[in-house]
Amino acid sequence: MKLPNFIIIGAPKAGTTSLFNYLRQHPQIYMSSYKEPAYYAPEVYQRRKKEYQGRSKFRFGAKKPLYGESETTPLSLEEYCTLFQSVENETAIGEASTCYLSELNTPKRIKQFLPNVKLITILRNPVERAYSDYCYDYRDDIEERSFDKILQEDPEHYYFTRGFYYLYLKRYFDVFEPSQIKICFQEDLNTSPLSVIQDIFRFLSVDYTYEPQDLHRSNVSGIPKSRLIHNFVFGINPFKSTLKHFFSEKLRQNLYLTISKYNLSPKPSLSLELRQRLIDIYREDILKLQKLINKDLSHWLDAN
Repeated sequence: MKLPNFIIIGAPKAGTTSLFNYLRQHPQIYMSSYKEPAYYAPEVYQRRKKEYQGRSKFRFGAKKPLYGESETTPLSLEEYCTLFQSVENETAIGEASTCYLSELNTPKRIKQFLPNVKLITILRNPVERAYSDYCYDYRDDIEERSFDKILQEDPEHYYFTRGFYYLYLKRYFDVFEPSQIKICFQEDLNTSPLSVIQDIFRFLSVDYTYEPQDLHRSNVSGIPKSRLIHNFVFGINPFKSTLKHFFSEKLRQNLYLTISKYNLSPKPSLSLELRQRLIDIYREDILKLQKLINKDLSHWLDAN
């Protein structure tokens, strides 16, 4: 029975999809057959029906929805193990589920099943992360309200609560040795991706000199220029089904990704006032996080 010896635990909208794709290129690393299995956080399946109601996005070319065979039924151990059944000579076996970071009971579950596992988390300025999370849902027609209105009406929305990194990481440091936890930052992944990736290779005890060939960013948020084109790329329609008979999965993926890239406009900037309100919400957590991981994060407290 194959199980992972490392896990990317989040955070959502902080670069985990890009990291997942970078790591899977290494010949000594095996990543699960799809991202976000959420095996160690079964409770999230009960919330997905509500949180992602109306989501039509499917993984490009896949037969399974974005979150596996069912969005509301947790994976069994047997189903989870099938994600790693194609492992051959790879020494680092991993999966990535962004929900693991914030779920209350997940650290202890992982510790029970995988006591020696290595954990990787990638963090992003919590203000930017919250706004990107919102833009992702707005892009996919899941959210219609303005970001400002959501903050006023629903400050406990997951857009905002997912950014309390100290609260979540403290649970992991309470049950795992610090040497088992690798913390990265999206800003470093964006500016120096190879340096970050090779540092992770060292952490995973694989050849750290390996250079992935494809270092493009994945799953970038933005505002669709054309909602019609966006729905074609991410939704289900007869024309896309017809393409399966004429083009390979890889070719279809490249086509859809190219169309999606050129159909997205950069998301609007947050107002200074709204940014400051969010900084005030996260301030205490950021200050505690600095001490926990011994890193200066004062730039996260600057609204300019």
